[in-house]
Amino acid sequence: WLASAFIWRYSSLAAIVAALSTPIIFFLRDGMSEMTALMGWMAFVLIYRHWGNLQRLMAGNELKIGKKKST
Repeated sequence: WLASAFIWRYSSLAAIVAALSTPIIFFLRDGMSEMTALMGWMAFVLIYRHWGNLQRLMAGNELKIGKKKST
């Protein structure tokens, strides 16, 4: 998460990248295991919960880390 947040400065994008990379890392390390499946399920839930953020990212409306909302 930290590396992604530093590169792109979007917290929600960093969370999504971390969520997607976790089951991949578990799969490469352990193969298809119960833990890999659990990490995949958790990644799915996190992306589902961040769906609004993902839409704002694609629309270019998501705030970057350190930027203030303009009023």
